[in-house]
Amino acid sequence: MKLVALISILLVAASAQSEVVKITGADCRTKSAPKNGSGIIFNINNEQFVVSSEHVTPGGGQLCFSAQTPAGNKTALTLISSDWETGLSLLKVNTPLSNIKTDLADFETNPVQMQMVDVIAEGFPAASLKLLTDKTRIAISQSDRTPFVSSTNMIEVIGTQFEFGMSGGALLTAQDKKILGMISHQKLVIIPGQSTSFETSTQQKENHGLVIPSSQITTWIQKTLNGSSSIYTQSSDQSILGAGILFREIKQLPILLASSKKGGDGVGVGGEEDQSASVSLVISVSALDSFNAHSTKRPEFTWIQQILPQLVKNNSITVSAVLFLNPETETIEKIPIKSTAQFIKMLRSGSCIPVVNTAGAVSSNLEELRKDLLQLPSNPQLITLNSLLLSLIELKSEYGLVTIPANYLTSLQKHPGWKIFFEENFELAVKAKTFAMSL
Repeated sequence: MKLVALISILLVAASAQSEVVKITGADCRTKSAPKNGSGIIFNINNEQFVVSSEHVTPGGGQLCFSAQTPAGNKTALTLISSDWETGLSLLKVNTPLSNIKTDLADFETNPVQMQMVDVIAEGFPAASLKLLTDKTRIAISQSDRTPFVSSTNMIEVIGTQFEFGMSGGALLTAQDKKILGMISHQKLVIIPGQSTSFETSTQQKENHGLVIPSSQITTWIQKTLNGSSSIYTQSSDQSILGAGILFREIKQLPILLASSKKGGDGVGVGGEEDQSASVSLVISVSALDSFNAHSTKRPEFTWIQQILPQLVKNNSITVSAVLFLNPETETIEKIPIKSTAQFIKMLRSGSCIPVVNTAGAVSSNLEELRKDLLQLPSNPQLITLNSLLLSLIELKSEYGLVTIPANYLTSLQKHPGWKIFFEENFELAVKAKTFAMSL
């Protein structure tokens, strides 16, 4: 009985190891500058594939990839898709490896709610050919803290020792070795009293790790194999290419002022979120034909379509913040840009205006309208409409190029204050309505 039990344990261990492989990418011509990571190998319809993290296997055709199992078996890989939007990449195994039993059924796509449950993380540290297996725990199985554009949730694990090179590895259930998700290159850096941030630094030794859930992985694999192409790719550490539009991040140095302390006691707990760390996005057209082919398919490209003439004329524009419009509270909040992903998510919300500083001198008509609106009587419904109109005039004056989202304009046009406005000052209401219609 003891011998049978031992054999069973060894078989389970071998099965668990066979699903994670080490991935190496190197220049196709010179074989130099190798890039290391991990991946999960699986079978579909007598073919073999590897799913990994997008940054491990970037597109562009400059790198050739290979995989190696913990037992030392090697095979070349062909990149099918590298998708920055989901953080995933898919490669086909050129020469299928034997003894690979994993298939899509081994990806747990409908896990029960798990919290503080022991699980297993597996991946290959960059400088090693040995598979590292680490026990960790799930802190949140459906966290809304995600760095990826199209991701709705992530698995947060705590107490992990994810190392550089383990990106693309697997998070497994401790009992039956079901694949719960794939290790992402992002970590959550949690410093008491400060805002939690996403971190890619290899120096971070221990913190919350982020895992892409299997449900998102399998859905994306099936779409990709059915011919759905990725729109976004990462062309460098700071540059994202999407449908012919290049987003290049330029980091801004934090401005540290005495007044920036949060919480009142200098400990940083409570108060407003520190917005000092941000980036400016330099947006340019890389391939106009590609953009025209995709511009109607994604909501984030609607805004770019509206400013395309200026974008083509000036070669690029720079955006460092967005103005978030809340029709319910009729407030406008300026939010600094932290990353390309955050910017695209806000564009997709349909309730923000990218700040493009192209304003010249304020037109005399706009200034005259602003002065007249300041003299309006203080009827409660008219006050809110007046405040909204003044805010929009300020936007037009300061930033010049402002395109108001359709849902916000609808709220403005239907505002109950217009009826009172026309009754109290018909001529000024006509001017204000004309201005609102011009937005």
